Amino acid sequence: MPESSVPAATAGAFVALENQKTPAMPENPAESIPEKKGRNKKRRNPIFRFIRFVFLLILFIILAIAAWVAFSIFNKKNPLAMLPPDYSMYVRMDSAWDTLNPLLDLRAADILLSSPDFKNIRGAFMAFRASPLRQNPVVAQLASRRVDLALYTSEDGKHDFVAVMELGPLSAVSRLAPFVLPHIKIKQLKDLSYVQSVGDSYFEYKSGDSVFYVKPCRNLLVAASSPSVFEKSMRANNDTAYTNEEIELINQKTDEPVHIVMDSKKLLSAFVSGNDMLNQLSSVIAENTHGVLSLGITDSDVNLSAKIPCTANDQVPESITKLISRNSTVPSIINKMSGRVQYYTVLNIGSVQELKEAAFPLLPKNMNAESLWSTGQTMSKMLFGMTLDELLYSWTGDEICVLGMEGTDSPVFAIQVTDEDKRQKVFKKLMDSILLKDDTSLILDGVRLPRVGLPKFFECLLSLFKVTLPSPYYMVFEDFIYFSESAQALSGIYTSVNEQNLIAKNMYWREVSEKQSADAAVSMYYNLEKSVPFFLRGDSAVTKALSLYSIGRCDIGFSDSSLVFNLSATARHTGDLRAIPGFPIKLEGAANGNMVLEKAKNPAYIYWTEKPGTIKSMEAASTKIYSLDLKVSSGETVYLASAESTPKQGLLWAVTSKGTVYLLNNKLEAEKGFPLVLRSAVSGPVNTSGSTVLVPLESGDLAIVDTDKSVKEISLPLIGQVKSAPAVLDRTIAVYDKSFAGSILILQDGVVTNAENPLPVDGIAFGSPALLKKEESLYVAFITQAGSLSVWKDGEMLAGFPIQLEGVFYNNVVTDGSALYVLSSDAMIYRVSLDGAVLQVHVPDATSREGLISVIAPDEEFHKNLYVSIDGNLLYGFSGSLELLSGFPVVGFGVPAFVDVNGDKSADCFVLTLDKKLNAWNIR
Repeated sequence: MPESSVPAATAGAFVALENQKTPAMPENPAESIPEKKGRNKKRRNPIFRFIRFVFLLILFIILAIAAWVAFSIFNKKNPLAMLPPDYSMYVRMDSAWDTLNPLLDLRAADILLSSPDFKNIRGAFMAFRASPLRQNPVVAQLASRRVDLALYTSEDGKHDFVAVMELGPLSAVSRLAPFVLPHIKIKQLKDLSYVQSVGDSYFEYKSGDSVFYVKPCRNLLVAASSPSVFEKSMRANNDTAYTNEEIELINQKTDEPVHIVMDSKKLLSAFVSGNDMLNQLSSVIAENTHGVLSLGITDSDVNLSAKIPCTANDQVPESITKLISRNSTVPSIINKMSGRVQYYTVLNIGSVQELKEAAFPLLPKNMNAESLWSTGQTMSKMLFGMTLDELLYSWTGDEICVLGMEGTDSPVFAIQVTDEDKRQKVFKKLMDSILLKDDTSLILDGVRLPRVGLPKFFECLLSLFKVTLPSPYYMVFEDFIYFSESAQALSGIYTSVNEQNLIAKNMYWREVSEKQSADAAVSMYYNLEKSVPFFLRGDSAVTKALSLYSIGRCDIGFSDSSLVFNLSATARHTGDLRAIPGFPIKLEGAANGNMVLEKAKNPAYIYWTEKPGTIKSMEAASTKIYSLDLKVSSGETVYLASAESTPKQGLLWAVTSKGTVYLLNNKLEAEKGFPLVLRSAVSGPVNTSGSTVLVPLESGDLAIVDTDKSVKEISLPLIGQVKSAPAVLDRTIAVYDKSFAGSILILQDGVVTNAENPLPVDGIAFGSPALLKKEESLYVAFITQAGSLSVWKDGEMLAGFPIQLEGVFYNNVVTDGSALYVLSSDAMIYRVSLDGAVLQVHVPDATSREGLISVIAPDEEFHKNLYVSIDGNLLYGFSGSLELLSGFPVVGFGVPAFVDVNGDKSADCFVLTLDKKLNAWNIR
């Protein structure tokens, strides 16, 4: 075969093979193009489709969330729908966080919550004050929205509340809470439980003894403090019961962060409760109307404004109606008032005649005001040839003032003069009378100050208003006539005004006047160190809170048939800032002086006993006190010791001297299986070790009672008896066998280790030994009444001991773990190191025959400090180097206890007093 034929044959074979593999091409080549592209497209579909699916899924989720959020925003409910209208007070806060967070730390809040009216919310308030949530920026952001809160007062005087928070877009999350929270566990929400009841479901949040009921409702989050008000709230149609006027008041915009609406009469009574005369003005307040109060408050200043509608009715005398129907004007005297004025009250409400006609009906009947006026009319006509009307009304204006001047206790009274010619004629008639003595000889600082003796009937009229001016100096100056028993006060006004030393330049006056309106019917500028305005003379919690602000200005006026009240005050005095508001608390009986603190990581309860045989427990945050009367016989003693290392926190051992042992919870309820009765009476105070209480018995044994109700008795080789509490350090116990040949026994794990060789005590002593450990060695310290201080190291007398201290000792040694401390009867405090070095400090002008000395670490941030109670009613605090601690001494006696009472995360000092009170002091 020729060479050229092979390639040709091979090519033909390949063509034939290809024709077998590949279908025949269509006649129209274009028809094959879509099919080919389709095959390529199918090869890309899986990845493309997955990406497209994910994209569409994300888009769907975003759109669904957006739709849900939009639905949550527009599917709203009016907060008023959830707030029953029969409230006693309605509070609106446009930003709950910005309003409430600063208020939590106020001393004024402590005072308000010390009132029995707010005891049921004090615990929750203090818990939140100390909560770490306050430092959480997320919580701050979530809480920065409007909250409406209504307070309700039940027939028994109990206060409850309903609070409603406007969540806005966040309601998209809150609406899901009932479906999500019941199925997950969150450590921070362990006290939150989900409750399902017939036809409804909600959350319960427990905080101590308080239970709060919470439920998301559309765009709102509703919380209530009692089932009854919560049930009313859940009707969700309460807004239909509000009037348009009430809704307008509630939504009214103010410059202050807190906006309050409440019954007009109750609002008025909050300001006039301390004045019997002004209390009668409640008749001018319209029935079933609401007043508005706006409040801004910090620890340094307070701004308060109120507007209360007034009305004319049959119960209101025409004389009063005439005064309140006018709009107030600007008092002229304030612009020309001396800068030496320390306080003032200005009346700019009407003429002297109008004031007399309005005030006399309000005075108590037994003051016989009308009779005195009638007598005065007769006497004035007879003596001066003119009536009181001519004497007082013909020349006086609408302004009457009382001024307090620096450098004198005598007030100055000023009356506006509108007709000087008539005043001179009236005064000439008075001075021409032989009954009045007019002395014009005094010239002081360039001004003549006449002095006049007032007739007796005129003094009686002035006494109706508690004014005493038997023979005042007087001065006519700048359209006013001034009267005072002090000539220096009048000359001070004259010289200071002429020198342009005006009150408008006074820094404090300007500070409290910035937000005041110029118009006022009554204007008061006060300094509580000099004067107390009527609205601060009551005993209410509000009055006590406002009294923290010592310098203030209060203006009262009338505008558009409403009473307008404006108060601005600032805190400018120091006072005793250690005293915690709400304390002291009066006790029912005399206390033994020894406070016992709950042994827990975060102690919340303190205990003490009151005679005869009554145990008291107080939850510090709420100041709620529990009581248990053990009904002991006369002369019987009750010993307390806080239990430790127990399954339950807050357990308390209580042992009677007859041998009855109680184990109580912090509410003084007996634990199951208690009380137990020991076979012997008790010889002295008790102490705790782990889960047990150590009880010395008159039989000579040491009873060890455990929380599991087991009782173990250890026989002690005693010569006398154990009259003091066993000393405990870890698993070591030391007891003092009190006798003329006394000794100290050491027990390890319940076994007496030195029965054959007890530590000898040379003489009579009081109290218990002190135990400390250093470098695995056990030290035992003890002092006799005569002052012989012994220290044993591992059973042997330490080198350099015993040492003799001067004085008589009715207390024994205490230790902070490094040094020894002891108190003599003449109030000398000794610090003794284990090397024998002695440091001493004397409490001046004191004795301590019945005093006590204790070593306590107030909280984890403190080192152990020394607390010394002297004879009398003072408690001193010293550092380990015997330096007096800041804030001491404080009033009290005995052994103090330290626990946080006001939620500031600092331990406060609780101490009992000899006059049957419980005091609490802020020692920082």
